[in-house]
Amino acid sequence: MKKLRYIIIFIVLTVVVSGCGNSTKKEIQQKSILLKGEKIYVELADTDYLRTRGLSYGTSLCEDCGMLFVFDAYNYYSFWMNEMNFPLDIIYLKDNKVVEIFESVPVKTNDKTTRVYPESEANGVLELNAGWSKTHNLQIGDNLDILD
Repeated sequence: MKKLRYIIIFIVLTVVVSGCGNSTKKEIQQKSILLKGEKIYVELADTDYLRTRGLSYGTSLCEDCGMLFVFDAYNYYSFWMNEMNFPLDIIYLKDNKVVEIFESVPVKTNDKTTRVYPESEANGVLELNAGWSKTHNLQIGDNLDILD
């Protein structure tokens, strides 16, 4: 009976310890980008966990801040405003070139979480404060440069 208890404790500890090293969370990297001559500080969402979480639960973004979602493959990535508290501009990128712009995407549409469905393939998406694209005259074909 004592031996069985030690085996069970060993198995539980093994599962717990092995689970600790496989965390899907990681510290968010920060980068500086240049878009339309404006320096923007972005948080990089480059894992499934960070891409799913996005800017959810935040209350605002600073004027020159955003989030850059990076994907390993080209695809039609839909975005939703789940648990968002403020509207955003959602900018789709293909090889750091603007391919689609959704301006001032509201948090809710008809009491449902807003979803955005692109018509263009992309491997990156930039989220900025609502109105940024219009204020800076962002156009399809504009380039984004990653500074660091």
